[in-house]
Amino acid sequence: MFVASSSISNLFALKIATGEDLWDLATPGNFFASPAVANQVVYIGNENGVLYALNPTTAKIVWTYTFGAVLNSSVVVANGVVYVGAEDGNIYALDATSGNYLWSYVTGGLIDSSPAVADGVVYVGSTDGRVYAFDQFGGTGASGNVGLQRPDPAHLIPNYGLVPLRE
Repeated sequence: MFVASSSISNLFALKIATGEDLWDLATPGNFFASPAVANQVVYIGNENGVLYALNPTTAKIVWTYTFGAVLNSSVVVANGVVYVGAEDGNIYALDATSGNYLWSYVTGGLIDSSPAVADGVVYVGSTDGRVYAFDQFGGTGASGNVGLQRPDPAHLIPNYGLVPLRE
């Protein structure tokens, strides 16, 4: 089990059966989100805008990616891609194996909520009161370097803002 601390800037690995501390990793910034685990890698971002990919057994850093903004959003990993929202208003997509940047899209507000992926669509809420939806490989308005194959525009799902509950 992996537990992040927002007060002492550590990520802990605990043995579930006993609660024994297996390892802990100290970083320069606090963690405000939960870690995600996929394909034997632990992913977590911190307030200094650093996303860590870690070996779950040793805490050895596999890769890091530094953003220009606080990461309060938990990451989600789907189909070999890590998705995370940031306080600069962007939703980012990184290659889960290498940490290479794939694409991003800037919303009209901060992103503190965690993305969700279902049926090839990435959903994320923004403080602009909207929920955005993207094809997992980018989508209308997404910019960047899609390392796989850029999807045909006919197959892109538009970024549509759902009507906010409060007007």
